[in-house]
Amino acid sequence: MDRSHDPEATLTRDEQHLVERVRAEWTPTPLTAFERTRFDATLQERLTHAQRRIGRWPALAAGLTAAAVATLLIVRIGLGPAPPTPTAGVTDPSVPASWATDVLFTTVADAMTRDPEPALPNEYAAIASVLLDL
Repeated sequence: MDRSHDPEATLTRDEQHLVERVRAEWTPTPLTAFERTRFDATLQERLTHAQRRIGRWPALAAGLTAAAVATLLIVRIGLGPAPPTPTAGVTDPSVPASWATDVLFTTVADAMTRDPEPALPNEYAAIASVLLDL
């Protein structure tokens, strides 16, 4: 082994003593054959139990994701052209479609910015001009 790249080669005597002390105190005691066998069996049981527990979740998540995507596509795109529905008193077939588009795609911000009566009646306009000019 090349000692020029070894980090312990550049340690002072006190630092080397600290490293030796930590090694001595933190080195685990060697296991007997029975303890080693029991440890290996417990470890193997935990690993296989974790694999079994995780096994179903990815398939469930993939199925739910596919269902959500399919639902979104059906809602946004639709199931194809809808058959014409008879409406009483409406002769223009584009009227129900424009009404449905307004209801489905109008946001709250659009509804708030749209003024139902863009101009004030003449009486109110005169009062407003007098009050605002003061």
